[in-house]
Amino acid sequence: MHWCMTMRHRFILVLVATELAFVSAVHTQEPAERERDTRSASDQAGVAASSAGAKSSRLLRSEEGARAMVVSSDAKVDSSAEDQDVYIEGGHKTDKTHGGNGGHSVAVDSDGSSNTLARSGMPLPQREDFKGVSSRKLIAHSVEAEEDEEDGEDEAPQDCEYGDWERWSECSNSCGGGSRHRTRSVEQEGENGGNECKDSEKAETEDCNSHACPVDCAISNWQDWSRCLPDCSGQRSRLRTVIQAATHGGEACGETKQEESCDGICTDCEFQDWSAWQECPVTCAGGQQSRRREVEVPATNGGKDCVGNKTESKVCKETACPVDCDLDDWNAWSSCEPYCSGNTTRQRRVKSSPSHGGQACGAEEETKTCTNFCLNCRWHDWSPWTSCSVPCGGGKMHRSRDQTLAMPEGGHANAASLLEEEPVKVFGFELKVNRRCDEVHQEQKGLTLAKAKKQCQEDESCAGLYDPGCDGQKVHVCTVDFHMQPENASCSYTKKEIGGGAVCEGDGFESKDCNTQPCPVDCSYGDWTNWTSCEPFCLGRQTRSREVLAEAANGGQACAKEDLQEENACMNECRDCQWEEWTEWDTCTISCGGGTQQHRRGIQVTMAGGGTNCTGPSSEEQPCNGERCPVDCVLLDWTEWTECAPYCSGEKNRTRTVMLEAVDGGQACGPLLETKECGNFCMDCQVAEWSTWSSCSSSCRGGWSIRSRSEVYYVKARAGAAQPQAPLLSPPSLLAFGYEKKLNFRCSASSLGALAGAPNRAEATCSADAECEALYDEGCHGVLTVCKKGVSFEHEAGSCTYSKKEIGQGSQGQACDGNSSQAVACNTQNCPVDCKNSNFTV
Repeated sequence: MHWCMTMRHRFILVLVATELAFVSAVHTQEPAERERDTRSASDQAGVAASSAGAKSSRLLRSEEGARAMVVSSDAKVDSSAEDQDVYIEGGHKTDKTHGGNGGHSVAVDSDGSSNTLARSGMPLPQREDFKGVSSRKLIAHSVEAEEDEEDGEDEAPQDCEYGDWERWSECSNSCGGGSRHRTRSVEQEGENGGNECKDSEKAETEDCNSHACPVDCAISNWQDWSRCLPDCSGQRSRLRTVIQAATHGGEACGETKQEESCDGICTDCEFQDWSAWQECPVTCAGGQQSRRREVEVPATNGGKDCVGNKTESKVCKETACPVDCDLDDWNAWSSCEPYCSGNTTRQRRVKSSPSHGGQACGAEEETKTCTNFCLNCRWHDWSPWTSCSVPCGGGKMHRSRDQTLAMPEGGHANAASLLEEEPVKVFGFELKVNRRCDEVHQEQKGLTLAKAKKQCQEDESCAGLYDPGCDGQKVHVCTVDFHMQPENASCSYTKKEIGGGAVCEGDGFESKDCNTQPCPVDCSYGDWTNWTSCEPFCLGRQTRSREVLAEAANGGQACAKEDLQEENACMNECRDCQWEEWTEWDTCTISCGGGTQQHRRGIQVTMAGGGTNCTGPSSEEQPCNGERCPVDCVLLDWTEWTECAPYCSGEKNRTRTVMLEAVDGGQACGPLLETKECGNFCMDCQVAEWSTWSSCSSSCRGGWSIRSRSEVYYVKARAGAAQPQAPLLSPPSLLAFGYEKKLNFRCSASSLGALAGAPNRAEATCSADAECEALYDEGCHGVLTVCKKGVSFEHEAGSCTYSKKEIGQGSQGQACDGNSSQAVACNTQNCPVDCKNSNFTV
């Protein structure tokens, strides 16, 4: 049976071919007869359908052209064929016996006329095409039209089908009864009313290993040994009890009783010797000191117990204690009269007198001289005039003199010690030329010298003044704890208390013009060309040349023709390789038990040019020390080194313990204590010597001459050690950093990172960044950029670089102070102006 669905109706037509069939003579009958026969068959089908109780919204009637049977257009059915089932597919018939393969379907009305297939669009065969078709009795089981259902098809019932069983699992127990199981999978679920699959049919379980398990013997621990009878002789014994006897082949029990002789088992208790008496805890008025002893051999197995105490004590230092004199604190010193010299006194009172040999009372009154500060200013002699800043074209030469604030003659040498006791409110300023205060302690004020001195007099944080150029126009304040640094043509003033002393009059710095004559100009040459190649290679000559860029002027050195070309002999080496002599044999790898030793030789003369290379090995090896080894001392590992104090120098130690002494002539144990100096890594910055002054930037109307110096970090020397001569190239990783400044350099472009800002902020940023290796200040204007790892340095006039250096933990290392460049004015004379004539008149 086959079912077919239309869009809104499903026609279920079950036609069973029976013994009635169309005979081949149907097509030979008259049309009227064929129509009558066809109607009769249609009526019979309708009656059959009605008797089966089929639901239908309409009957198949020949007047309405209902399709009663569908056959394949190429089906061949003769009258002798057995009954065949004819399947109706939505009004189309297929022959189950012949399969209807490859044919196109046609529908036959009850009157035998053909119609067109509803969905195929193909014309049906005419009635004359059905000659020879067997007659069939059509039984319509049901005709059903159902509205608004989905397409589908009914199939025959299908029972559940299972696959093969899997292998049995391992038994859950090796003995005493267990179980095992196996499973199988479902290959086809039950459908269309067939028997459904059941979980109980998918798994099986059965018993296994039901034989009894072996049981081992269970036995108690040994009891304590019995007492020796009689004491310290005879026999003693101990027992243990069987808790569970072995069954089913389990492990058997051992012995349950043991005996042994008591000979040598008993020992009497013995004390160690008394320890030394402890030191008395007091020096007088009576105390207690004690000593003790421990049990060296305890009593065992009935031996005698120790008799006596483990500790003893006695009275010590019973003499009365001395009582020292007890004094009140000194009262305040009295005022000094007169102010600059005089005496001051103070007193104290006895609270209790000494007894029993206690310390006697000291003085009850003190008097001392209390001269106050009265300092006068004194000029030092003028320094010699400096050399002229330039050899020609006009320069400057300078001289200077310093001030000293000193006590007037007859003053007291210890007056300085009274500054804290008698503070003086009048200050003077001690001048030092060619000095400046360090940048860290500078406050940029830009005041005149007079205003700066007045402000510093009233400001406790002001410890001095700094006047760049010594002109008194832009003076800066130096705060407390400032350091003096050299700086040409600058002045510094140290603030000092002077009481009623006198100040200096006059200037400490003078300058004058020098070497105003014009400068000669020497002949100027270009760069040399590269040397020419040597021909032949091992013997020949090579040349190079250069051109004149500018001829000599103002009496300068003239150009020479012989200076325009150079020639040089260029013999290249052509030599054979030569070995050095063999070295002595090395020490044997081990001192006994069989080892090896080597000797080596190096290349004395390397091959060059077309020479012959060395042949043969550069080292040889032979056996040594085959005799048997003694046993050396065995030591435990060294303990960790103790900490160093102070950090940059000092000593640390470590210890170790003997585990096995040397035997049979083995190496004796070495020292058990080691001590060594432990200077830690601390680097100080040092500035190099100043370079020579550069040529003046302008030949007239004022220019600048510059000199510079570099900074280098050196490992800090231990106390008493010589200053190291070379920087540490690879210091260990420490916590503090300094920055080595170089002038006229820049970081490579590929290493430049983020802008880091002002120097202090930039150095803090770089110190915290492991990727930062240096800082770059374009034009040395104080705005720095980070230079990352892998940085290289390139020349760039007027710029600064700061290489990051580890200088030790905390503030152990000292960074550099002071400027790394200086500039002075030069060639300040007016420039010569040549005469200029107008054009001739016509």
